[in-house]
Amino acid sequence: MPREATLVPRFHGGPYGPGDTVEGVLVPREPMEGVRTLSGYLRYLDRSPSFAGAATHDSAVPLHEGPVDVSQEIPFALRIPADAYPNWEEPSTEKMGTLAWALVIEADIESGLDTTTTHAIPVDTQGRAWTGPTPLGEQNVKRYVDNWDVEVTPDRWDLRRGEDVTMDVRIGKPKADRPELEVGVLCQAFYDVETTTTSSGDTDHRRSTNRVDLFEEWPPLDPSLAQQSFKVRVPEDAPFTYRGTAFGFTWSALAREKRRWYQSDAGRVARLEVMP
Repeated sequence: MPREATLVPRFHGGPYGPGDTVEGVLVPREPMEGVRTLSGYLRYLDRSPSFAGAATHDSAVPLHEGPVDVSQEIPFALRIPADAYPNWEEPSTEKMGTLAWALVIEADIESGLDTTTTHAIPVDTQGRAWTGPTPLGEQNVKRYVDNWDVEVTPDRWDLRRGEDVTMDVRIGKPKADRPELEVGVLCQAFYDVETTTTSSGDTDHRRSTNRVDLFEEWPPLDPSLAQQSFKVRVPEDAPFTYRGTAFGFTWSALAREKRRWYQSDAGRVARLEVMP
């Protein structure tokens, strides 16, 4: 069971948005005699049912030195980046994971165990736009099988929710009797879980990644045409691209084909960056 935090934040203001300074005080529940130093920073946390990862905004900022009396209040002021990702805490994916900003407090304890506590930040989910970092515009295509005759290329490698992406499809050997060939746009959630197996008295713990399709659209394709294009709109309320350590989302435009008498199906996956 998680231990109740000795220091709890009381925020001044909020909810906070991108570019805001998260301000408040840390209020001790009990005296902390062995404290050498207290420091704090903001983290963007990705959590799955079994694990957690984090992107740290800044290095830890010193907040206090020495023992803490129960009557003290320790001020803090830490800034959310102007290009921050928004929280993602949707009921439809809550069993898979969440993405959220948090305040992290680290305590250096003399002659004892150092502690790290994480506290949720009240964030603005309705008012201001959370843009996310500017993507690098990298072109990334994965090939399942070499020397396949189908190529898929997006007209853009990054877009925002609510915008369209147009895919150009080229077929080197066009013919009508390729019924298993399809192209589309796909969003997947991924989340890490721990699985436990017991055999002959030994317990084995393994970390594995589950994937769930959240959005997919497969426009009509004519395999007898050498070149064609299709357009797909990303919904405004769809997830955004985020590759967390334990939980996140990926977007891709892809072409794939089930092939008889081969060990693996053929495919091309163009990775898309969908911004908030």
